[in-house]
Parts: sequence; C-alpha cells; structure tokens
Amino acid sequence: MFTRVALILLAFSLSAFGQSVDWDQAEKTPDWTSLPDALQEAATSDDKIMVFIYTEWCGYCRRMIHNTFQDDDVLDYLEEKFQSVRVNAESTEEVSLDGQVVTESQLAQALGAQGFPTVVFMEPTGKYITHLPGFLEPNDYLCVLSFIGSGNYESQSYGEHLETCG
Repeated sequence: MFTRVALILLAFSLSAFGQSVDWDQAEKTPDWTSLPDALQEAATSDDKIMVFIYTEWCGYCRRMIHNTFQDDDVLDYLEEKFQSVRVNAESTEEVSLDGQVVTESQLAQALGAQGFPTVVFMEPTGKYITHLPGFLEPNDYLCVLSFIGSGNYESQSYGEHLETCG
C-alpha cells in the first residue's frame, strides 16, 4: 500500500516538474508590473504593493496563477488596492532599484522568499509589511488582501480580521 501511494506521489511530482508557467494561457491575470514601476505608481496612488514570487516548476505557483488569480473578486480587489508585481525566483533578468541592478533571483532572496509561491506585501513607500508563503484558495487569499489593503494589519490581529471576513 505504501509503495503504491509513494509511486503515485512521485508520478505527480515528476509530471509537474517539467511544466513551466505559461502566463499567456491564464484567462485573466492581475495587471502585472515591475517593482520599480509599482513603487513609482504607488507613490502617487497610495496603493499597497503585492509581489508574487514564483518559479517555473512550482505546481502551487501554477495553481495560484490559474485558480486564485483567475477569481474576479481577487482581481477586482488587487486592481483597486494594489500594484501587482511578479518575480521569477530563478530568473537572471535584471531589475534596477534605487540605482542598483539586481537579478530577479537576488530580489526574491532579498524579499525573504524561501519557498514558492511566496507573496510579499509592501507599503506604497516600499516598506516591508509581511510575507505569505504557500498557496491559498481565492476566498482565503481575498481575506488576506483585505487585511492588508484596508490597513487593518496596523490596528488588529489577523484573527480579529477573520471574524469580519466572508
């Protein structure tokens, strides 16, 4: 019995390993921008910044892209309250921040991503708020977004916020 379960899990992980994230196949996506552009826009709009850190091989990253980020309520809330940034944690593509050039991989490390996906939330000034490791279903993710986007994180615990979350 154990061997059969182990083989099924191995087959599932190997089938997910070779697949890459195909952003064009996502029906809807947040209005992704670069971190430098998000910081510039947030300075005038007062939006918070949501940084989605992913890898190409990550099955849960794909689930976030093709499930959570497809949800109309999630997309509407992101558009209303956030500048949305995506960072490939294994990319050597360069990003220029405050006159320094780093790769997306280095940026992901600097933002504290240790597993994937990781979502980092920032103030409009770029000040770190918190990070969220792992996959969340749309309703759970929307609750987190409203906690950050409303500014409730400054005055109450997440547990208190959950009581008001639908």
